[in-house]
Amino acid sequence: MKKMTSFQMKVMKIIHLVAASLWLGGIVSVTIVLIGSDTFEAASQAYLFAMSLVLTLELATIIPSSLVLLLTGLLFGLFTNWGFLKNRWIAAKWLITILIVAASVINYFLPGGILFCLIQLAVILTLFTISVIKPWKGKHSISKEK
Repeated sequence: MKKMTSFQMKVMKIIHLVAASLWLGGIVSVTIVLIGSDTFEAASQAYLFAMSLVLTLELATIIPSSLVLLLTGLLFGLFTNWGFLKNRWIAAKWLITILIVAASVINYFLPGGILFCLIQLAVILTLFTISVIKPWKGKHSISKEK
């Protein structure tokens, strides 16, 4: 399969980093709104505004940025030497990403509120850390180990 050029790779990294930043910023924003709205009465105008702000942040920032992250990750896996399972740190990021997306779908039907946002923040920061540190990086890939 044809690989990305150096320029294409740089553009993809920029898109991936911007999407990751938007996802993190969206989750931080939703968490702050939920913490701030915790004191509002359920039917008050302030509470309704806060919940509409949460929905707007989710629809305009969190969902699109997470989809862009999945798409760019898929493109990195297909069109670079990184692959999907070639390095343990990439495999870990895929596993964690799939789990958090699944949890987000569950959270949509069974809202977890502030607790779920805090868990998402911890997961996103874990993904950032894995991306920077690249633990488990070595010469042996998962696909070659038995």
